[in-house]
Amino acid sequence: MSRRIINILGKAKIYLRCRSWGRQRRRDILFIGSPYNPMPTYSFEQRRGWEELCRKWEEQCCEQEEQHRKWEEQRREWEELRRKRQEQRREWEEQRREWEEQRREWKELRRKREELRRQGVIAISDWVLTTSDGCFDPHSVSKR
Repeated sequence: MSRRIINILGKAKIYLRCRSWGRQRRRDILFIGSPYNPMPTYSFEQRRGWEELCRKWEEQCCEQEEQHRKWEEQRREWEELRRKRQEQRREWEEQRREWEEQRREWKELRRKREELRRQGVIAISDWVLTTSDGCFDPHSVSKR
């Protein structure tokens, strides 16, 4: 709860309490007075001026509340975007790990194939595996 003291012409003070942050939105004039006369009588014009000041201050409180609400909404949107980016980054990392694992498997298969070729066990064409004497082996068809 915020409290503000407004000096009017150096004589009287209005003690204001703005409750726009709470459930009810209103302002209270807690005390109107001067150090010499705690409960003086003021003219209608003076009181109207004070009411105008109170109204302006209440509008400022409401504007501040609206601004804070907008900031909070913006912060929530940013948090949501950040969370989505982190989730996307995790998915990308998982995909990258899968690709690296696949690459390692392919390299290992390539290495084994080259080793078999060097040993003369098999001759590898693009699509089929044949035995070293050139005969087609139907059980060794490449699974590419």
